[in-house]
Amino acid sequence: MSMAADRPTPSRISRELLFAAFTGPSTETEDPRTLERLTAAVVAETVPAGHVLFREGDESVDVHFMSEGRMRLSRAGHPDWVYEGRWVVGTTDVLAGRRRSRTAVMETDATLFRLPANVWFEALDHRRYVLAKTLVGFARGIAALYAELAPDGGFPLLTAARSLDVSSLAARVRLLAATPLLLGLPVQSLLELAHLSDHRDLAPQETLFSANAPPARVFVVSGGRIEARRGEPTVSAAFGAGSIVGGAVCLSDADAAWSARALERAQVLSFTTESLFDHIEEHRHGARAMMAALALERERACDVLAARRGELFLR
Repeated sequence: MSMAADRPTPSRISRELLFAAFTGPSTETEDPRTLERLTAAVVAETVPAGHVLFREGDESVDVHFMSEGRMRLSRAGHPDWVYEGRWVVGTTDVLAGRRRSRTAVMETDATLFRLPANVWFEALDHRRYVLAKTLVGFARGIAALYAELAPDGGFPLLTAARSLDVSSLAARVRLLAATPLLLGLPVQSLLELAHLSDHRDLAPQETLFSANAPPARVFVVSGGRIEARRGEPTVSAAFGAGSIVGGAVCLSDADAAWSARALERAQVLSFTTESLFDHIEEHRHGARAMMAALALERERACDVLAARRGELFLR
């Protein structure tokens, strides 16, 4: 149960920090009314160790910002996750439109800030001009998890798949719509991306892109196998038909550490990341779908890392 005494208010923590925590980096042209609406809706509370923030199976109606303390998230049959320090919690459940997937219990006294999911979505909708930065930030965190999951990056195992048809615009749309990171994008966005896409044949061992030269493109495999690789730590994984080469790396390779080459004769469909961001910024549901896809990919990578370590500690 929350402690009523000495309950903090948003004024006791930087309003800009709350804004950045819930909706991403601010800009000089920020509409101050968006910040006002967000901070007015925030509910602040001090909770003791042992406080249950939410339980597995609860409805997902809020997102939470923890400015300090330590929280344990548990799920039946899965290793625990432990968050320490500043974290926004519960966003994946909200974005995916599902009930809580884990139970969150405080291990220390902490200051928490709760924001209704509908207000969070409203704030995001008013800030589509910083959406690209937000999505890149999501992807950068996932790419860091791939590095921690060396030597295979924790990517899904490659299964045998036949080459996929890309001979028509409709076929290209079907291919894009089936990839996990693009799943849920509006049909109009997929049509536009399919129209802008290039198709390329690769000979065995041909380089798709090199380290130190980020491609700024999203590559979707339509046939054959493509290996994505990085060094220090060394990660290598193969991607087949229907998958995006490098997963979330395609949106953020901050260190330009990744390269890719064909392991056999292969084909890829590609478009620029700039085109992707331009089109999803125009569609509210497309922006949310991309955020949900990245959040689910982060969750999957965290689950793999937790399984390997026995417990995942995030700080």
